[in-house]
Amino acid sequence: MADVSFSELFARALAGDPCTVVGVGDGPDVLPEPLPVGEWRRPADKTDLAVLDLCDGVTIDVGCGPGRMAAALAERGHDVLAIDVVAEAVALAQGLGVAAARHSVFDVLPHEGRWTTALLADGNVGIGGDPAALLRRIRELLEPGGRVVVDIAPPGTGIESRWAQLRCGDDTSRPFRWSVVGVDAIEELAISAGLQLRDLRSIKDRWIAVLVPGPMPVLPGLADLAVDHHAEHVAGRLDRRTNGHGTPRNGHANGHANGHTNGHANGQLNGHADDHSDGPGIAGRP
Repeated sequence: MADVSFSELFARALAGDPCTVVGVGDGPDVLPEPLPVGEWRRPADKTDLAVLDLCDGVTIDVGCGPGRMAAALAERGHDVLAIDVVAEAVALAQGLGVAAARHSVFDVLPHEGRWTTALLADGNVGIGGDPAALLRRIRELLEPGGRVVVDIAPPGTGIESRWAQLRCGDDTSRPFRWSVVGVDAIEELAISAGLQLRDLRSIKDRWIAVLVPGPMPVLPGLADLAVDHHAEHVAGRLDRRTNGHGTPRNGHANGHANGHTNGHANGQLNGHADDHSDGPGIAGRP
């Protein structure tokens, strides 16, 4: 049967059913990959703890699975929220004493813009098959001094995105998108998402990147749009200063110097104060 949800088969895998991942369109020479549920359900090991050393402050664990990483963070005294789209995974994490909730990372989430760390362990940078979109979303969750701790693939991997399916026994899930991101691709990918590579290290057999907020890139077409908007703004100002035929408004040329000299000094400070005292400033924004 091939019309089973990803969540249903993933829940079966968490319960102990052998499950594999298959690429859509793979030929007979490509062997399915076993889903490493045993690795996810064991307690955090020394390598996991070394990864968690890179987490700081309040942390959101995205795609938490059964919760081993979030549980280890909580044991260290971190405030942590674990999220996953699979209800059974959330229940297992809660069973470890973790604050966990069933959410997609693209849902409206608690404390957006106030997380110190977002954790993408176990290759979860591949969620959704569009790692740039995922990292842009993660950036929205972070406080200005926050970070993303990302578990990535070894050098030489680049970025691979494809359709995949889970297979348990005779059942195959509906296709879902997934990506793999390698060491050689993470810096350029981060920049495209408004992040910067702060740290990159090998921890035993894993590669971990730490990303921090950087300038948001200008999307294609927006730079030209900004130039056009500025040109229209300047043209509009010129139109207002003329009568529509390229000549100065009545009295403007004759009175400009005197009026500007006599009125500018007296009105500049008062006018500036009046213009900027009404309404909330930046500090008054919610």
